[in-house]
Parts: sequence; structure tokens; C-alpha cells
Amino acid sequence: MKKVLLLLVMACLIASSLWAQGPAVSAVNGKIEALAGDFDSEAGLVGGGSLSLPVGTRFGLQLDAAAGEIDEDLYGIGAHFFTRDPELYLIGLNTVYVKWDDVSLQRLGVEGEAYLGRLSIIGNAGIQYGDVDDSGYATLDLRYYPVEDLAVTVGGSIADSDDGKVHVGAEYLAPCGFAAFVDLAVGEDDYEHIMGGVRYYFGAQKTLVKRHREDDPTNNIVSSLMAGYGSVMTAAQNMSNGDSGDSGDSGDSGDSGDAVDGGTGGA
Repeated sequence: MKKVLLLLVMACLIASSLWAQGPAVSAVNGKIEALAGDFDSEAGLVGGGSLSLPVGTRFGLQLDAAAGEIDEDLYGIGAHFFTRDPELYLIGLNTVYVKWDDVSLQRLGVEGEAYLGRLSIIGNAGIQYGDVDDSGYATLDLRYYPVEDLAVTVGGSIADSDDGKVHVGAEYLAPCGFAAFVDLAVGEDDYEHIMGGVRYYFGAQKTLVKRHREDDPTNNIVSSLMAGYGSVMTAAQNMSNGDSGDSGDSGDSGDSGDAVDGGTGGA
């Protein structure tokens, strides 16, 4: 399944690059970010960063990393390989690996963006695996720019068969290169989060909409963990139950006590 997905995406990338006008990544650039909030009643603090590189003129590569704590320690890495016409679209391959406590979540999928004036339609879909149950996932966001340095986003995600969420967020870029952002979400099983943070963009000075469409895609590490939170919690619970079951097997040693008693009685 993974090999088929990779082959299909690579074919789409090559075909799409033939029509792309302008570079997929304007120049080497990056960003760092820090966020904090309440994640399903657990306090969290996470830092992350991304580095985007042009690969020729038609392709781009972005490397992501993040680490922090949401009740338990977490870290993650990710990568994007994509082609883009900064006036029309982005299409690419995205992979993410996140480790939360003892649970791993891995995702491999296709990401796409369509640019329609002030509106961007952003989607990501594929498969997730690791310590979580193997399943599909999908996200879809609508991002609108009332002005060039302000983005307002509404969207939703689904993972497994019962891990759905909707969210709303905003990001504002100040002229100094610093941006502030916030995101609120609700989901199944009474899930909710509210988080906010700051982000600093490296590279040439430009508006937020141009940074989003000419430079770096979204760092999906934290958003992947939040979108798959139900799957991760289920895996953590299953692992905990398994450990408890293993320790319970030690109760069988009580049988040896019966054997001793029996031997003593025979004496």
C-alpha cells in the first residue's frame, strides 16, 4: 500500500511540475515556533522548526522537527517533497513521525493546496500506522486572507473511524517577521484544545500570504498528533492494559505454594 501510494504521488508530482510556473520554493528559508495551550485538559508546551529548500526550480523540500511536552514528553520529525505554482497550486508528499510517551504515530500522505485569490484550500490524506491501529486519515482546511498579513482558517480532520475534529484558527504576521497564532478545536469523545504561540520566519521580508504560497508548507507534526489524538490515546490505553495483564500472570506462582503445602501434609 505504501509503495503504491509513493508511486502514484511521484507520478502526480512529475506531471504537475510540467505545468508549474515559477519556483516551488522562492529561496532557502525557514521558521521556528513555540506554542502552549490546553490539549484535552492537559497542559502542553512545544517548540518546532522547519527548513525549506528549492530543488531545482520545479520542486521543493521541507524538513520539520518538534519537541516538547503534552502531559508526557513528545518529539517528532517530518518531511515534505512537492511541486508548486505559487499562483495556482501545490501538490506533494508529506510524511510525519511523532513519538508521544511510548506511543508512535506515523503518517504518509498526499498534500495539496489550491490558491483562489484570497482563499486557499488545503488538504492532506493518506495512511497512519505505528503503535496506533493502521487506518486512513484526511484533513481539509479553508484559509482566507482578509488582508495579506492575516490568515483565518476553518477546517476538519478524520482519523481511524471515530476520531473526527473541527477547528478554527488565525495567524497574524507583524512587519518584523514575527507572527502570532491561535487555534481552537473540538472533537469526538469531548475532545477540545485551545493553543496559541509565536512564529518567526527567516528569509526575505514578504507578506504572510506570500510566505504561505512561495516558501514553506505547514509543519504538520503537532497538528498530526492532535488530529490523531484519539488513535494515540487508544494505543496508549491498550499498551497499558497489556502491561497490567503481563504483571497479573505472576499470580500463577501461587500454585507453587499449594505444592509446598501438599508436600508438608504428606510428611
